[in-house]
Amino acid sequence: MVDDERETRCPLTVDVDHLLAEMRTVYPAGLPNLFRTLKGNPAVLSAFLALDSELEAHGRLSPAERLLVGLITAEHVECGYCQAALSKEAVEAGTPEPIVEALLDRGLPNDDRARTLAQAARRILELHGRLPSSEIAHLERRGLDEASLLEIIAVVGEFTIATYANHLKRTRLDPEYRSTPAARPPQP
Repeated sequence: MVDDERETRCPLTVDVDHLLAEMRTVYPAGLPNLFRTLKGNPAVLSAFLALDSELEAHGRLSPAERLLVGLITAEHVECGYCQAALSKEAVEAGTPEPIVEALLDRGLPNDDRARTLAQAARRILELHGRLPSSEIAHLERRGLDEASLLEIIAVVGEFTIATYANHLKRTRLDPEYRSTPAARPPQP
């Protein structure tokens, strides 16, 4: 029965080569291995890129803020690939290194906005989105309204796809991410 249903669905018309060519314009130095991992299912690759594109075009959070939420997600899920990649990309997007280092150390940054984002993202991850109304009100007073909290959830979802796919396929860390603090072994 399941196989019969699959045959009646519309065929996927995602042009993976076209999607990857578009991504190469964003990453001219080399396509990150994450995208090679996601191309194992063209629908997932397309959906991942579409979500990222929509948040980039219409989201409330800045690119640097979304990368911080992604980094917190990677830290929560213990994905070394995403921790290395996102820490580098966050700094390139304008996040000061001390903020990234604080998050990698599972601490809180001194910057008020980054601290609030970190607290919100971690609580959403810990409580699976079930924040008490008092906590939601507190976050709203700190500048994260309902739309921003929903966007944090979307970013958590986006990077949960990335982290789990990297775990599943044991995605190899790209050379450009190997020099980040997240890629270095912990000090004894």
